[in-house]
Amino acid sequence: MAKSNKNKSCRGFAALSPERRRAIASLGGRAAHAKRVAYTFTPEAASASGMKGGRAVQAKGVGHGFTSEDAREAGRKGGLARWKDRTATAMPRPSSRKPGETRGRPVDEGRRAAAVRLRAAGLTLAEIGERLGVTRQAVQQRLARAAGAEE
Repeated sequence: MAKSNKNKSCRGFAALSPERRRAIASLGGRAAHAKRVAYTFTPEAASASGMKGGRAVQAKGVGHGFTSEDAREAGRKGGLARWKDRTATAMPRPSSRKPGETRGRPVDEGRRAAAVRLRAAGLTLAEIGERLGVTRQAVQQRLARAAGAEE
């Protein structure tokens, strides 16, 4: 069990055994990988990490006589070994977006123009939101984007 403190009672994760904490934490990691939102190293990222670590160790003077070229080679080998037994389905998916394409909903120029027109007519953000069927905050964001597009 976790250490007990005389002044405080152990609650939450602190009250759990290290094995139970590890089991719960691993569930989160598995869920992230299943949803494909977990960070995964590419061979290039692993190589870059190896090079960064090699430079840090060398700068501290504890690098076991590695040259920067030795550290670079070790990082490259680590990156390649990490992906050696992976299938094509386990590799990160390339982005499906085309160059210049943005995320989210497509811009609704009609609603943006209507919000600008209604605001110019003197309506409040809440009144415009009611007419357009959106929130006051959404109207405010549309007006801000419209002002940015005009500049």
